[in-house]
Amino acid sequence: MCKRIITLLAILIGSIFLLVACNKDDSDSKKQEQQNSKPTEKVEKKASQEVSTGGTVIGAMAQAPRGMFNPLFYEEMYEKNIIDFIYESLVIQNEQLEYVPHLATKWKANKDQTALTFELAKNVKWHDGKPFTAHDVVFTYQLLADPKYTEAGGIRTTYVYSLLGYDHYQSGNDETFQGVTADDDYTVTFKFAESTINPLQIASFPIIPKHIFEDIPIEDIPTVPESLQPKHIVGTGPFSFESMQEGEVYTLTRFDDYWQGTPHLDTIEWKVIPKNVLGDLLKLGDIDFVSEPHGLPLEDIEKVKEKNMFTFIEQPSFHYYYLGFKHAFRSKNDVENSLLEPENWVKHDKLADKKLRQAIALSIDRQQIIDTLLQGHGEIIHTPIAKQMWAYDETTKLAFNPKKAESLLAELGYKKKNKDGYFEDESGNELILQLHYPASSKNNLRDKIAELIEEMLQHTGIHVKVREPKEMALFMEDISSDVNMDMFLLNGSLNQTDPDPSDFWSARSIYNFSRWNHADADKLLKEAKKGPKALKQDYRKKKYAAWQKIFVEELPVLPLYVPNKIWAHHNRLQGVSPLPHTMHHHAHLWSVED
Repeated sequence: MCKRIITLLAILIGSIFLLVACNKDDSDSKKQEQQNSKPTEKVEKKASQEVSTGGTVIGAMAQAPRGMFNPLFYEEMYEKNIIDFIYESLVIQNEQLEYVPHLATKWKANKDQTALTFELAKNVKWHDGKPFTAHDVVFTYQLLADPKYTEAGGIRTTYVYSLLGYDHYQSGNDETFQGVTADDDYTVTFKFAESTINPLQIASFPIIPKHIFEDIPIEDIPTVPESLQPKHIVGTGPFSFESMQEGEVYTLTRFDDYWQGTPHLDTIEWKVIPKNVLGDLLKLGDIDFVSEPHGLPLEDIEKVKEKNMFTFIEQPSFHYYYLGFKHAFRSKNDVENSLLEPENWVKHDKLADKKLRQAIALSIDRQQIIDTLLQGHGEIIHTPIAKQMWAYDETTKLAFNPKKAESLLAELGYKKKNKDGYFEDESGNELILQLHYPASSKNNLRDKIAELIEEMLQHTGIHVKVREPKEMALFMEDISSDVNMDMFLLNGSLNQTDPDPSDFWSARSIYNFSRWNHADADKLLKEAKKGPKALKQDYRKKKYAAWQKIFVEELPVLPLYVPNKIWAHHNRLQGVSPLPHTMHHHAHLWSVED
């Protein structure tokens, strides 16, 4: 079990695939309906304009999908490239990351937000012509809550664990799931065990067709053609999965009866293109767009720009690189028994004083790292909340200041006594810190970050010994098992549906590799999610601002930067309206002008 957890951690961190999320206050349903009607009006306006119809566009992805095209069971972004065009959810996020109507036309929450009722669009059809109804929604969430879902390989229980009756249904004590119910064919209600700050996020999971899967045992769903093979996969999206040459080409064709109008394009083809030839193919005009998961490689930007054939879309991503500090280690007994009990953690004396951690942070020129390694295509981030989120706050921050760093070290009793320029303590022991990190599969990026950090800290007078990088799985085994280390380099995810960072930075989070245990910080995170006060965004914003202040002062990690996502599409591809987290938006409005 422990090895499985470590492997999953390596996959999740390596692919930057975020599976947790929350949402904003939505107690005022009338206000939401007014706000959420705006994107629909925008779409209708675009759809009414004169556009070309027909044609094919070609998208590029660097690796072939593993082959799972069911939203309940897929594991990586290359599969999601196909899924995005096939399946849809009740609500989606807009440019401000607010939830707006999609398969649901409107909704209403009760006063304490323990129930949320949706009215569904009545003109939606599945690709096989069957009508989409509330029963499909109920069925999808029943599968997510099913006792055998995780055994079958499912990992998306975050969408159901807060729903009413989940524990009893999941444990097998109840035969029916109370959390999602159909009031009639086009009305569905989500019921929660307690006041919930994120009901719309919970309702944002892609819906699968009941009539296709209802007679298939859940343990068999990952292996049937309806999850794996073109023509067998049925969604409500603007395109259906027509064919594939496995590992090479994946072809989507338009769904003429799409509920938002027949798509303009005939076909979208995904081609698997190695990164080393992508730039040349783009320059020749053989590829029409590059989007998820990595976007356009930095080394190809100037090459592609030469021809003036492409439109570039650049914006901050939802993952970040950070320098971690080990505050404590789990006890040997807890490691052996796979326990995560903060009260048993053993303090790491070398990094126990926050002034030392702050001195390290002040010694690192994060902008230089961005300019040197990313050619400027990134942003400094001070806390692990996405800058695009309403709760991001950098009132408290540690800007590059090596002189102040040396002053803090002097306050701790460190002095430079030798010609080598390194600080020593009062007993003459040199301040030496070990830096560990996993091997990078992308241009040795972590090697270069480690080298720059070593140089910057050396300039201040802090001696860093960079350890030989290990493969990701081996590194994750070390850090999860609390092998002795001082600092570490990793990259993590930022929540793109809510600012709440507790799934990563509460004391009991499995991702809290720093073993940071701060009672006041944890209390603030809990208060920011607990109703009824937390149903108000202003209340939550104050709580997260206070939490971020503690985070910056205590420094479980130093966030280094957020790399920019750089998407590009050929100028002949029209109608693209990207969101902060995807370019695959309103694809039925895409068209080509040759």
